[in-house]
Amino acid sequence: ALIAWLAVYLAITLAERAIINRRGYLGSDAAGIAVTFALSLVHAAAAMALLNSGADTGARFFAIALVGFSAVNILLRLYASPRLFLAAMAPHAAVIGWASWELFARHLSNGDWLKALTPVAIVLTYVVLLLPARVRLADAWNRLVAAKGAAEAASRAKSDFLATMSHEIRTPLNGILGMAQAMQRDDLQPAQKERLRVIRRSGETLLSLLNDALDFSQIEAGKLRLEPTEFDMEHLTRGAVATFGPLAAAKGLAFDFTIDDAAKGRFR
Repeated sequence: ALIAWLAVYLAITLAERAIINRRGYLGSDAAGIAVTFALSLVHAAAAMALLNSGADTGARFFAIALVGFSAVNILLRLYASPRLFLAAMAPHAAVIGWASWELFARHLSNGDWLKALTPVAIVLTYVVLLLPARVRLADAWNRLVAAKGAAEAASRAKSDFLATMSHEIRTPLNGILGMAQAMQRDDLQPAQKERLRVIRRSGETLLSLLNDALDFSQIEAGKLRLEPTEFDMEHLTRGAVATFGPLAAAKGLAFDFTIDDAAKGRFR
């Protein structure tokens, strides 16, 4: 009998695992309710068998403990779905009801009203503790789901805003860079060409910052792709110097730049 019980329990557990692995969750449809009810029925049947076996007090206490621990497990696993919760609790409720009725009838026939009320108090304790706890847990879960949805909506709104602003800023910026490139082909003074070169580098830096802002959205979406590319340290640094050099000069500050020979060239 024990081997048969273990075989049935293993088969139902494997069926439950198969449903969860296929869907990612145990739904409240017919399959989910059936496997939940069957698994709970096995636990309740084991408790019923121990109660009817006429074994010692320890075995009967183990049966009651099995029902209690199983009920707590059901509460913690299935509080979010009323249908699954009721399906899982039905066999346990039947066992508790049957055992309570047996005790109630026995003590009542002996005229011991106080002992007869004990199983009734046990049943009411289960109801008072489990049902409000399920409601509170379900309410907390619903608030958590709502907060998660609001956070995801805010993240999508931020990503959409970044994408829109990047497009809106990129359009006039490309026009500025294009005109600066066209003006560099004109016959200009060396100082004017240098200023145009600073304008182009500053615009290209701003364009790079816009791309970096979009990268943050891709990071949050898990879609960022890193591409190894070559870069020239001296070229990048001189661009920064050309941008901030006039600002430093306007304040009477010196802004010098030197680079070691080992840092020159292209790197990857």
